[in-house]
Amino acid sequence: MIGVSLADSETQAVELSFDGIIPTVHAIAEWNGGCRDTPAAIVQRIKAFAEANTARTNRVAVTIDMGALFAQVLPVPTGQAESLFHKHAAWDLAEFHPDLTPDAFITDVHLLHAGTHEGPMRLLSVSVRRDFVRGLQTELQHHGFALHVLDGDQFSVEHFLVTRHPEGKRARVVLLGAKRGRLDISVLLDGQLVDYASWHEGTLEACAAKLMECTAFHGPVQAVFLYGPRATQELVDGLRAAGYPACEALNPFAGLEIAPGNPLATHFLAMPHRFVSAVGAALRED
Repeated sequence: MIGVSLADSETQAVELSFDGIIPTVHAIAEWNGGCRDTPAAIVQRIKAFAEANTARTNRVAVTIDMGALFAQVLPVPTGQAESLFHKHAAWDLAEFHPDLTPDAFITDVHLLHAGTHEGPMRLLSVSVRRDFVRGLQTELQHHGFALHVLDGDQFSVEHFLVTRHPEGKRARVVLLGAKRGRLDISVLLDGQLVDYASWHEGTLEACAAKLMECTAFHGPVQAVFLYGPRATQELVDGLRAAGYPACEALNPFAGLEIAPGNPLATHFLAMPHRFVSAVGAALRED
């Protein structure tokens, strides 16, 4: 599986195979240009990555920075029929994009785990522009690839956390996507998504403040996991000093086999936090 993570202005890519018990990393790369590029330009770079590394698969899992998606948490009446969830999402889209019809988007909805929250149920609605998806899928097919999954980077990292990390399914944990000028935060309880939110702020002080809000609303967290371009050791140390000692940057390559022969592997393995969403996407092999 080729996992591709499209950030705002950069892309990370990995190739994993699943022949043995432990997935194997065969190729790693990063380049300028991300989800703002045209589908044709995106796929040309994927093709170049596959050819340069003699990829063993034509399946591609693409994950997009949450900043390029429309994601909202909506209150819905307790006991609301699932058949009405998409109507709630469509109404919310129309409020923010009155010039577009709901058909202009592909929307997925997910009922959040209640956790300790009392009151109305809460619905996570995530939408992506249909023309972007159609263009990406067409370009991939034109070059002999198959689009296996399209996801938001936060949710691909959640998948990595609950499937490959030993703490991902235990108690209450926070996943923090530390982007440039943006924070994405997920709260998980025993592996189930309880809450999601984002802020256009990326400082250490903002990270600490939002973690305090999560604690006040959901209760004490047992661990904080970071990923993204700003999930550096400096940020980890700062959050530990701010009162979150169980804080760590995720390393998606821990526990995976590294295939020999990739001259770039050592260089990219030195900054693994940048590749978590690409690996999380590639792990969706089923």
